[in-house]
Amino acid sequence: MITPNVPLTLRLDGVAPSILSYDAPNAETISITVRALDPIDPVLEILTPNDHRLAYNDDSLGQVDGLSFSDAAVTRLALPAAGRYQIRVNSFNGVSVGQVEVILTTPSAFDVTESDDARLIQLPPDHPVRYLVDAQSGDQITFTAYAPGLDPIVRLYDLNGTMIAVNDDHGSTDTTLNTLDARLTVTIPASGQYTLEVADFLGRAGPIRLTESR
Repeated sequence: MITPNVPLTLRLDGVAPSILSYDAPNAETISITVRALDPIDPVLEILTPNDHRLAYNDDSLGQVDGLSFSDAAVTRLALPAAGRYQIRVNSFNGVSVGQVEVILTTPSAFDVTESDDARLIQLPPDHPVRYLVDAQSGDQITFTAYAPGLDPIVRLYDLNGTMIAVNDDHGSTDTTLNTLDARLTVTIPASGQYTLEVADFLGRAGPIRLTESR
């Protein structure tokens, strides 16, 4: 079992992955880092309570403070529901032996400055940002992602993780938007909690201004 914000040292034995569990009290956002304490290349995998792969990472590429290029990290991962999640840690080649430090944190879903009508997301490289949206059946919601220099893409998922709507380039005549900005308008089919995912089409990092209107 892993506890948020408490570093855990594991010894990889070169035979099988080290397996940890995390009991999420509800749908939430987590980040997990794996830092090698010996000369090995760690990999990280997170599985849902139903044993479906939710996320995987080999190299953090030096984009996470305190980690080297080959350390592993999954940042701002949206857990869809309460339950026991499995965290698997191994070496890339599966046979290297050594120690790693694993840390799980529960940050905000995004680095953000909020105003009354917008969120400014600092999008990390190669990682979409997800957050939860409460909606009622029949609600019409418009999500707009403004990002000069990026190509934002917006996706909406239902409670089962099925994508129900997506937009890359808005294609409208709105002159306040850049050509590559995204605008997604959707009519909610059933009341519940949905997951909105915001990413750059090419996986680039940078600021995105996100608005939601109903």
